[in-house]
Amino acid sequence: MTTVENSQLVSGIPWPVIQGGDDEVVYFDDKPWVEMQDLGYTGSYSKVISVDRENRIVIFLYDMAPNTSFPMHQHKCRVLAYTISGEWWYDSREELVEGTTIVEGIGSTHMPQSGDRGFRAFVVLLGERDEEVLLRRQHPQTLETLNMDFDYFERLMTADGPEVCRVTGWPTDHA
Repeated sequence: MTTVENSQLVSGIPWPVIQGGDDEVVYFDDKPWVEMQDLGYTGSYSKVISVDRENRIVIFLYDMAPNTSFPMHQHKCRVLAYTISGEWWYDSREELVEGTTIVEGIGSTHMPQSGDRGFRAFVVLLGERDEEVLLRRQHPQTLETLNMDFDYFERLMTADGPEVCRVTGWPTDHA
């Protein structure tokens, strides 16, 4: 991210509009929904909006099918998740419903679960300096771990073909 100092931005006079060189408009419909089958389960879909390695940020929409669980995973970054629709929870924590935001800390481990409606969330991963891995997940049967790094999210962002999911019929329909 470029920081620009501008002598015109002073108190007492109207500020001009300044278009930043790294500003970007992203159209959600231009990005594919991708089922995360490579993680060893179905019912989990991502639409990666932006991967910014320099600033250590990944932004994506996340959908989970109704009555589904995401495998146990660990955060190697801070996570902000805003629930757009549906309901979900993990562990013994309270239910996260539409309009709820959760801030998850580095090192946190949990296994999200969805209710009868499934859910959709807007998610921001805030990576640590010098850390390529954002999330680590554990396979529920083999207990093997998989690192989900910046490369992983870039592959999701540019996926096409059979990985692209077009599911209809959910309350969080993304066809």
